[in-house]
Amino acid sequence: MPLPPLTRFPRRAPGVAALLAACTALAACGSSDAPTAASSPSAHAAYPVTVASCGVPVTYDRAPARAVSNDINTTEDMLTLGLEPHMAGTFGVTGDGPAGDPVPAQYLPGFRKVRQVSPGYFTREELVGLHPDFLFAGWDYGLQQGTSLTPAGLSQFGIKTLVLTESCARVQKGINTVSLNGTYTDLRNLGEIFNVRAKAQQVIAAMQHQVAAAHAKVASLKPVTVFDYDSGQNHCFLPLAYDEITPGPRNALAVTAIARWLHPAAFGLPANGSP
Repeated sequence: MPLPPLTRFPRRAPGVAALLAACTALAACGSSDAPTAASSPSAHAAYPVTVASCGVPVTYDRAPARAVSNDINTTEDMLTLGLEPHMAGTFGVTGDGPAGDPVPAQYLPGFRKVRQVSPGYFTREELVGLHPDFLFAGWDYGLQQGTSLTPAGLSQFGIKTLVLTESCARVQKGINTVSLNGTYTDLRNLGEIFNVRAKAQQVIAAMQHQVAAAHAKVASLKPVTVFDYDSGQNHCFLPLAYDEITPGPRNALAVTAIARWLHPAAFGLPANGSP
């Protein structure tokens, strides 16, 4: 597949296809992502907190004040938790969305409050120039092995990195599949880091409810084998937004859309899936 016109690294890996394949069957998404009990905010001291970023513990003594996100899915994770007051900038948000409408309407108010530094991915100079204290990005979503754009390399500039959980499969052995649990982990980690645990759990619970509802509709039906084609369509494929199939808060909507597309009768729709 040719690279997109922006100067950036390829981001997708078999892990993303595995996520979508699992979700199309819906059995895995419905069973493995069952709601978990939320921790009471009062059960935690606000700081310090330690979260695991691709297995590496990172401790925060306070909420980051100059956070940076890379790509639209990580940005939406932060915006859905209301973290725009903590953000110094974003990269790569508008480069992948549809022309003239790259950011979904529900995230536009928050997005407009944050500086978009570039529609492409960051360089070290661009990133360090913002004087950030936090970066939310992923391996091949801005972070690159063998360069200075690694959590260790950026730490010398006082930047703590939360690595997108799905992308850990690209640098850690033994990770063969990914699921929506990775998105839930990212949201929980952000909730811990920014002390918005209750909001994070609220978003997670809403996503889990959407996934469970879709699963309930099709649980008794035979799974369908699908091919996940990233970028392009010609009206022969189910169109899903980039930020719906990369880890983020819109993943649950993608699960529902896939279920409706594959099993329209279960949702009371005609065979072609139209409303």
